[in-house]
Order: sequence, then structure tokens, then C-alpha cells
Amino acid sequence: MQRFTDKVVLVTGAGGGIGRASALRIAQEGGSVFCLDLDEAAVEDTVAMVHEVGGNASGRCCNISREYDVQVAVAACVAQYGSLYALVNMAGVLRFDDTSELELAQWQQVIDVNLTGTMLLCREVLPHLVASKGNIVNAASTAALAGLPCGAAYSASKGGV
Repeated sequence: MQRFTDKVVLVTGAGGGIGRASALRIAQEGGSVFCLDLDEAAVEDTVAMVHEVGGNASGRCCNISREYDVQVAVAACVAQYGSLYALVNMAGVLRFDDTSELELAQWQQVIDVNLTGTMLLCREVLPHLVASKGNIVNAASTAALAGLPCGAAYSASKGGV
């Protein structure tokens, strides 16, 4: 199946896990993948893996919780490929902290990446996706429906998504 032939897809969290698997699958189905992750070495590894399977990919280090970083990353993707067809928001932070001991900075990091980062990416790509009649895939979690033990921040962030 070649569902992504001639289509550009931006994937967050592409340095590992479901994000990496998504990038590889999209490339195997003919898509060009722009990989984002906080871990630059992991992005480079994913791009190399895509090339090994004959796919087209590039990427960059990006902190999706920072508005400017998101703006620069999306602009770089569109400048390189000329268009954007889809966004796959897979980046996320999972922490397990006893709520009675959870520090505000720890809570904020999870919310900033999982919820605010998802919104920033969606907002930034929307004009491009409207033009291409493209799509957004946002990763939530069953933790949004029933809290996880020691997972208040994660559950709240995924509930927001």
C-alpha cells in the first residue's frame, strides 16, 4: 500500500517508540518524513533508518513546548519539501510521581510537552494542511479516561489532547 506517495508528513517524537515506527511506516508507504525530536542523535538515527529502507526523510532537534522552535521547525519542513500533508503528534513525556510530592516544574514539563506542544504544532501547521486538505493525528492515551497511579500530570495532559 502506498498511501503517502508524494505526501509530506511531519512526525514529532520521531526519535523513538511510536513516533519512530510511524516515520518508518509513512516512508515505506511512499511519504517524505520530516522528523522532530528533542534528542538530536535519535532524530539522526531515525532519518538513517528511513534512508535504509529506501525512504525520504530529514529532521531536526525541536523542543515542541517552545513556540519559536515549533515555528522554525514547521517553516524548515515546508521550505525543504514545498508542502505539508499531515502532522503526527507523537512526542510526549511520561512521568510517575506521587501527587503529594509532585513539584510544579515536573507537572509543567509534562503539560508543556504533551498538551501545549500538541496545540502549538496543530496551530502552526493548520494553514498548510488546509491548503493540502491534509490531516492531523494527535496521540492521546487511555490514561485520559482513567487516571494512572502516580500519573496525574500525564493523565491530565492526555485528557486535554
